[in-house]
Amino acid sequence: MLSKELQQNLTHALTFLGITPKQRELYLLSLSHGPSSVLQISELLSISRPNVYKLIDALDAVGLSNFSDRTSRKKKFSIAPPTKLLQLLDEKKEAIQEVRERISSDMPELLGHYKQGERGPNVRILSGKRAFRDMFFQVLDETNSVEFCGSAVDFMEVFSASDGERWRQERLRKDVELKLLVFRNDQISPQEDADELRVVKNLKDLDGFTSSFLLAGDRAVIWQPESKVAILIEDQSIVKMMKSLFTHLWHSN
Repeated sequence: MLSKELQQNLTHALTFLGITPKQRELYLLSLSHGPSSVLQISELLSISRPNVYKLIDALDAVGLSNFSDRTSRKKKFSIAPPTKLLQLLDEKKEAIQEVRERISSDMPELLGHYKQGERGPNVRILSGKRAFRDMFFQVLDETNSVEFCGSAVDFMEVFSASDGERWRQERLRKDVELKLLVFRNDQISPQEDADELRVVKNLKDLDGFTSSFLLAGDRAVIWQPESKVAILIEDQSIVKMMKSLFTHLWHSN
């Protein structure tokens, strides 16, 4: 007798594989009763024998059926060993991960085609370092370039050394380019590093300030370090304006 918890776990696993309720019922029945004839299954499930064959064929199609002695007049149906279920789940997980990676790499282009329509701008306040860090990692899935302008020293106070290195590695893994416009007193020298996918320029002829902004995809984020608050803006018109300003500053420095 299968425990209730085991039945629930099996039901979730089979549902994840696209197995229908009636097919799951046959699977659980066979797991409990062992090899059974079509007639026995028909009586236990209260369905016709043609429908039993349909359920068996469906399980067979995904590799969960062992219809033994197919040439014998006394055919016995049994499910594949439970290890087969685990194998199928692993294959499904790998397939989903592969699809996710493809969609993730296509996300900047997808967002470029995404139309806001009548939806108004989305403006959120992110309070605290943790909320800002989480957002900062998230943007790597949504763009192929990040543009930063402002005080790098005050900005980097948000991150620990390990967080900064983890973000760098993730950025490089996803081939996200980084452009930095920073003040001279940030002690980051102008440079272009192809291996790091990073270009740094110093801001000139501007009074110093501690805040900063970054642009990634259709997002603009303004960071206020004294209060540890960020303003997240998701609006095509505003982001387009800020990108235009950044481009002007970039070519002027």
